Amino acid sequence: MFGTPGGAYEKRGEYLAGAGVSRRKFNHWVEAGWRKLEARNPKLEWNWKHGAGSARSQHPPILWHLVLRLSAGYNSMMFIQELFSDPRFFLAVCITVIVSICLHELAHGVIAIVHGDRTPIETGHMTLNPAAHITPVSIICLLVAGIAWGSMPVDPRRLRGRYGSALVAAAGPASNILLAILAIAAVGLWQRLDPRATAELPLQAQNFQYLLWVFGIVNVHLALFNLVPIPPLDGSRVLASFSHRYAAAMQTLESSGAVITMYLLLFCVAGALTAPLAPRIAAQLLQVIRGH
Repeated sequence: MFGTPGGAYEKRGEYLAGAGVSRRKFNHWVEAGWRKLEARNPKLEWNWKHGAGSARSQHPPILWHLVLRLSAGYNSMMFIQELFSDPRFFLAVCITVIVSICLHELAHGVIAIVHGDRTPIETGHMTLNPAAHITPVSIICLLVAGIAWGSMPVDPRRLRGRYGSALVAAAGPASNILLAILAIAAVGLWQRLDPRATAELPLQAQNFQYLLWVFGIVNVHLALFNLVPIPPLDGSRVLASFSHRYAAAMQTLESSGAVITMYLLLFCVAGALTAPLAPRIAAQLLQVIRGH
């Protein structure tokens, strides 16, 4: 997300590796999705090469399992415990979140510069260095709780065009959509061109394919989450550019200091809406690219 230096409205939030969904509810989504998969083709041999767990086992498909564990509502453990229970998952999520935040914020900066605002350059934020976008506090929160955020300073007063602010805001989620497509496409083409099951691949190849899959799902979730039109997410900036009433209400909300409360409530509401959609979208895209 991007912020206004010295202004009344500074957007600080970025990706949250989850969004306040109860474990019981998410388990319901997992089981419901699994039943749908079995109903469509009960004889299908699902395996990692086909983007899921074994249809004959009692485990949920890996597609749903990954998103389940990305939910901050997975209340039975803190995210850092994944470092000891599943270090590969922990590392994949951390890499994905840090890279995605950097590229998300850089997308805001690039579009801001194109529309006349050189604030990202002047403040030294046009760099791939994560330290320019992510604070040490954000890194600690990521490692401990699976929550992280970044920022890109932008001055809306310097933007050209009526919808300059909306385009800058939309650039962040757009970058995540592009990253998701690239990652899932890479997995799909890999599986299409290499007939071997993932278990038959070298260990390094298995880990890389796993990282791509986590990267794709996380970025789908990130894009959906950031498009929710509630401040301080990017969707609120886009909507404010088209609705004067909404913009005025947002300014009133922020001036009253209620934005922090709204942000906390956002995780519960927006996460419950976007978390179950991310795996479905990722699965459909993978199926299209893989061709079966």
